[in-house]
Amino acid sequence: MKGAWNDDLLGAQKTQLVDSYMHRLGTDVGIYLVGWYPLDLWTYKERRKTDASAYEADLFGGALEAQAARMQISRHVNVCPVVIEIPRPHKEEHDEPGASNST
Repeated sequence: MKGAWNDDLLGAQKTQLVDSYMHRLGTDVGIYLVGWYPLDLWTYKERRKTDASAYEADLFGGALEAQAARMQISRHVNVCPVVIEIPRPHKEEHDEPGASNST
C-alpha cells in the first residue's frame, strides 16, 4: 500500500509491484493499493501534504489504470490499481503541534 504522498507513486506500480514483487513470486496478477487522504483535513503544513497535493484522486486513478492496461499488453500481467479514499477524523486544536492543551 502506498500513501498519496509517496515520491514514486506513479512509477512504483511497475518498478516495485510488477518488476520486483510479482517477478520474484512468479505471478502475473497483482493489486496496487493507494491510500488517499483528504487534503482539507490536514491542519498543518508538512512535506507529505505538499507532495500529495500534486495529484487529484480521480485523475490519478485513471493514470494508474492506463498504466496497468499498457503493462497487460507489454508484460502479460494483470494488475488492478485501487485508490481508496480514507477519511480522517477532524483534528481538534490541541492535536496540532505547538497548540496549547488548556481548557
